[in-house]
Amino acid sequence: MYSCILILSRIPYRWRGRYNEDTDLCLQVLSGGWCTVLLNAFLVQKMVTMAMRGGNTDVLYAGDGRLRMARSLERAWPGVVQVIRRFRRPQHWVDWTRFRNRLKPKQSRGATEASGLDWAVQLEQLAPSVRHPRLRRYVSEAMK
Repeated sequence: MYSCILILSRIPYRWRGRYNEDTDLCLQVLSGGWCTVLLNAFLVQKMVTMAMRGGNTDVLYAGDGRLRMARSLERAWPGVVQVIRRFRRPQHWVDWTRFRNRLKPKQSRGATEASGLDWAVQLEQLAPSVRHPRLRRYVSEAMK
């Protein structure tokens, strides 16, 4: 999440609010029993964070904008999100440990079958550098 998001458009969750929409969408998905998958295996050609002034700098971040952003997410997700100080400024903090939704094996596609999907994501290992044992197992099973 955050920099590049691949979204199944048939899920019932939508972008909402003015601030932290990506985090809010992930929280909606997780609280609905779905999964998110964080991978650092895909390359998205974008400018690195803090390399240039963003389009939201003057509009959203000005004055107490960072505090407003963090507080809005905290109000939407009480008990899951809290406002902390980080990098000498207000920042939202999410307790992701509350969500332990498990991925379902491909053969038990229940939710996708119910939504009428007729495709599945395929994993392909491009280099033999998968280090995490669980992900290595998924890749080896997918390549059978």
